Amino acid sequence: MSVHETMPIETAVSVLRPRVKVILGAAMLFAAAAVLSPVAFAKLTFLLVSAVLVLACVALCAGPYVARRWLMLRVGMPARLLQHDPAASFVTGLDGQILYANPASARVLGARRAVRCVM
Repeated sequence: MSVHETMPIETAVSVLRPRVKVILGAAMLFAAAAVLSPVAFAKLTFLLVSAVLVLACVALCAGPYVARRWLMLRVGMPARLLQHDPAASFVTGLDGQILYANPASARVLGARRAVRCVM
């Protein structure tokens, strides 16, 4: 999967991220319902729903950071190995999308930076 493809989870995160405040509000309402409920099973249910909503908000906020870290871990080792290679070297995804181009590839292709080779 290339850097530029969108996975279903990324689509869901991009749609839900603007609604994090609303989801946290719903979590607060469920927590308040747990406090006000006289039945123990209802309290537990409301608290669990509230906790799941809060965890979903944390996941939505941490999503971009985790995606960037995953990409750096995926590309990082080959990039560190190829950075000092005098030959033009590229790291590609399974679909052929270029994920990394070393500085020598920029010199060979006449670009000022390797980033221009990738774009």
